[in-house]
Amino acid sequence: CKMVIATSDLDSENILAAVNASKLKQEFAGNYKIVARVLYEENVEVAKMNGATHVISPTLMAANAIFEIMS
Repeated sequence: CKMVIATSDLDSENILAAVNASKLKQEFAGNYKIVARVLYEENVEVAKMNGATHVISPTLMAANAIFEIMS
């Protein structure tokens, strides 16, 4: 595969998926990206520390868009 994408409604499930995908990536010398969606800002770093190569946060994206409008 080229990418594993975890987009459950729960941050914990997405982080667990990133952990498992990362372990498989190491075990089988995979070359793919691991994308995890998180709702809460404090989980962005947690996802990265646990194997996600990319983290998407709709909440932070919306906040950044609002901030740009206000600037």
